[in-house]
Parts: sequence; C-alpha cells; structure tokens
Amino acid sequence: MEIGRRVHEFCVDNKSPVYFSKIAAGITHHKKAAEDEGHVPQLKLVLNGLLSDEEKQDRLWQHSERIALVFGLISTPPGTSVSITKNLQVCADCQSILKFMSKFERKADLCEGYTLCSPIRE
Repeated sequence: MEIGRRVHEFCVDNKSPVYFSKIAAGITHHKKAAEDEGHVPQLKLVLNGLLSDEEKQDRLWQHSERIALVFGLISTPPGTSVSITKNLQVCADCQSILKFMSKFERKADLCEGYTLCSPIRE
C-alpha cells in the first residue's frame, strides 16, 4: 500500500511499533462495526480446531489485508480510495469483510496481484 509516496507492507499478525496502537484500535472499531451491521465471520476457515470461536475471529482480523485496510482507513482522509495489492489469494472471510468495509467506508478497493485493480462491487 502506498500512502504519500511511501510504500507500507503488512504481514499476518503485524505488530509494527510505529503504527501498532492505532491499527489495533482501528481493528477493534471496525470489528465491532462489522458485528453491529450483521457480518458473520466464517470461522470454519481457521483450521485450528483447538481455538475458541473468539480466538478464531481474532485470527481472521490479523490477516494482512485487514491490517492494511485499517491502516489505509486511519491514514487517509474520508473519501480517499484505499488500494491493497496482494500477491496471494484473499480468503473468503477477508473478501467478505473487504466488501463490507468498502460499502461501510465507501473508499476501499482491493487489488489482487499486480495487474487486477478494480473497486469492490456486490
């Protein structure tokens, strides 16, 4: 993700000290907003059967594309397009939450790979 001519990279469970507290607060906010709007996480996608449902949901919110999305939302003014470039396939729950956040925030785009880049539409 590029913001202000600076490229930011995110990985699963990213705890970058520079932005971690802001990202963690943003994840908490957006997780609650998604729940309030009726988003049901697809917990079956977390393959570790020893985790509780809450732990599985927390694991889903630590996926890199969600961290990048929250960072983009808190780092740009309202109405700014947020594009996320990803070199791997996005899990079904992340695709669902990205669509939800696009509708909710009205500014998120998802770019998979380096050639496909289009706004998320239902």
